[in-house]
Amino acid sequence: MGRYFFLLTFCLSLLFVFPVFGQQFSLGFLLELQKKPVADKDKVLKANDFLFQADTKNNCKRYSRTQADAFGEIYDETVTFCPDGSTTYSTYSPNHATDIAFQLTRKYQFKDKGASTTASGRITNVYQKDELKVESILARDASQVNFWVFHFSKSVEPTVTAALPPNAEIVRGTEIQTNDENSSILNSTNYALLIGVNDYEAPIDDLKFPIEDTQKLKKVLTSYYTFEEKNVISLANPTGDDIINALNELIGKLGENDNLLLFYAGHGKEVKAAEQGYWLPSDAKYNAIRSKTWLSNSDIKDQLKLLKCRHVLVISDACFSGGILEARSSPVSVAIQEIARKKSRKAITSAASTIVPDKSVFTKYLLQFLETNTSDYLTAANLFSMLQIPVTDNSPTRQSPQYGSIKEAGNEGGDFIFVKRPKK
Repeated sequence: MGRYFFLLTFCLSLLFVFPVFGQQFSLGFLLELQKKPVADKDKVLKANDFLFQADTKNNCKRYSRTQADAFGEIYDETVTFCPDGSTTYSTYSPNHATDIAFQLTRKYQFKDKGASTTASGRITNVYQKDELKVESILARDASQVNFWVFHFSKSVEPTVTAALPPNAEIVRGTEIQTNDENSSILNSTNYALLIGVNDYEAPIDDLKFPIEDTQKLKKVLTSYYTFEEKNVISLANPTGDDIINALNELIGKLGENDNLLLFYAGHGKEVKAAEQGYWLPSDAKYNAIRSKTWLSNSDIKDQLKLLKCRHVLVISDACFSGGILEARSSPVSVAIQEIARKKSRKAITSAASTIVPDKSVFTKYLLQFLETNTSDYLTAANLFSMLQIPVTDNSPTRQSPQYGSIKEAGNEGGDFIFVKRPKK
């Protein structure tokens, strides 16, 4: 009882310590805001916790607030209205800025006109749709902290000075350019190999839920994310050879810009003397030490080394699955394009050295967060940050999910990105 009272008290205290945040300003919201009369803009911003700040130097109206993004990271943002009818939005969140930049061309079909230089020497990225122009700038404030600026106008010449503090430094070269190379990286083909093993040879106990879990995951991936049915392979009760053969086919098929999600649900085994973890396929033979019919972490890593694709994410929901990881790391907020560009070999495992239940708490929350995610670009690191606490708190065995790089498999610092399907 004491523990629950403490948790309740702690949660209530957060209401007084942290501000209540309004809705996040998506690109669609900003486009609609640009069309409204000034009086209506004022009402909308105040309703979303923006505070008015007069900008007498530029004769503009400026509003600012502190906000939290979809992953709980707190940042400042500003909206400025100028007499010429233009609107400027600035944000200190790289995730939010990148999301807006990609939506310009991907969702709202703005034409990327490339880089432009203003009369004052500021380098901008310019996007155009009909008479509306959007210019983006990466700037740096007096504290040498980066922030991102988007200027919406119907004018021909850039007029982004209104949103920038007098002592802001413009960084030459922006992290949110959406050129053809970066667009192709995020629009590359996603493949998935989903493995579920229910049936085993005695005396290994059968399981009830892994195959059902793979079916649910396939539905989520093809419904909400950019995975096509033809590129999602499901293996129900495969043998060890079936799994290796499927990986061999993908090795020959996947190109340098493709991505692979490998999901395994079934029995797992750890041999501490060999410092090795194993997946148990349907033809696994019982052995107290280890069997040649088990698939070791080394077997999986050897296959992953041969893949030419850019990103590989292994999600393993099995006992003792953490041994495949080289480093357990906390997710770090990084610009989406940067992590998309670098090669990755990462894994999210349901536990380190722990027994996990047949009815998986891990997969329950994995599916839940993939279904309810509202971000267009969800990294594996951010997905893990969502999973970690609820899985541990709601697991009967107090399992602790792990995230990190796969040992000696070619990781270069990138990450797998779940790209949302555009809304129809």
